[in-house]
Amino acid sequence: MYRIRLFLISLLISTFLTALCVSEQKAPEEFFNEGESLLKEGKYDEAMIKFDKALEINSSYKEAWIYKGAILQEQKKFDDSIACFDKAIAIDPNFAPTWTAKGLALFYQYKIDDAIVCFDQAINLDTNQIAAINSKGFALFAQGKFDEAVASYDEAIEMNPNHAAALNTSKGLLISMRFKYSEAIECFDKAIQMDPKYLLAWDSKGDALRHLGRHIESENCNDEILEIDTNNLSAWYGKGKALHNQGKYSEAIECYDKAITIDPNYKEAWADKGWVLMYQGKYSEAIECLDKAITIDPNYKEAWVNKGVALVGQDKYSEAIECYDKAITIDPNYKEAWANKGVALLYQNKYSEAQECFDKAEELTMKKNKG
Repeated sequence: MYRIRLFLISLLISTFLTALCVSEQKAPEEFFNEGESLLKEGKYDEAMIKFDKALEINSSYKEAWIYKGAILQEQKKFDDSIACFDKAIAIDPNFAPTWTAKGLALFYQYKIDDAIVCFDQAINLDTNQIAAINSKGFALFAQGKFDEAVASYDEAIEMNPNHAAALNTSKGLLISMRFKYSEAIECFDKAIQMDPKYLLAWDSKGDALRHLGRHIESENCNDEILEIDTNNLSAWYGKGKALHNQGKYSEAIECYDKAITIDPNYKEAWADKGWVLMYQGKYSEAIECLDKAITIDPNYKEAWVNKGVALVGQDKYSEAIECYDKAITIDPNYKEAWANKGVALLYQNKYSEAQECFDKAEELTMKKNKG
């Protein structure tokens, strides 16, 4: 879901930048233009100051309200962001991207019905509003209306042939969320056929192939991306996972290191590098990597469990149990943490406590299967 959220946010910001650049610019342009430049650089707090200054001078500056709302949405201040979008809508109710943005804020608050109303309004105003079409599809999926969501993409693809690559990719991502990876790959292949340089389609196809255990093909997809963009973070990480799954551990570590060089705060690359090092029996180095991941995100439950596994490899059972307990505190329904805690307790000959953990893990597994 995190991948999709990033995709939707990046698509929304791209829509803003495209649509607003052709909008009529109103005074005070200087503050707004400075804020826009800062926003593109990811300097949200500094950009916010500039937009606020623009609005102090002209409270009807639609574009400043929209960008301020976008920043607040990125900061997960959804009520505040909606208030900004409502200001912009009151100024210009026919600007489709604002309705899309408001819909996304509502979606992230799980107000799905209200979000769909906004997405529909955006699409009615502009049938090329791809961010709204994508978001509506995922909103319908969140309501359990899978067939309706897929149909909405099919209709959009027919109406927007120029955007068919992006829409087929979004349709594939939706289908992959139902674990129908072969069907999803068909969508990604259509997107790639339409636009061989559409990186998200290659990335999504590689991920789907990995889930099917087709790791060499997954590696090839990431290589296709790296031919186009040698600094593509997701591709280095994806290639690392593909090599990891082929048992090519040293090569996998090289890929994770590439990803970490590009983004030192990429927690997944640190965690997976640690996992590979465990396979090599390098437990101390593995723990160093997992500690990096945990420093970046103290609530990274998978990293806590993997650190526990590494500590078991060093016969440090009590410390391992502390890690599993951390993961359980973060997510009491994390069955892997319960199961691994049971293993550590077995090594300490605490059979009754171990059995309690195994029973809890089994209970959670059965509950998940029923759900």
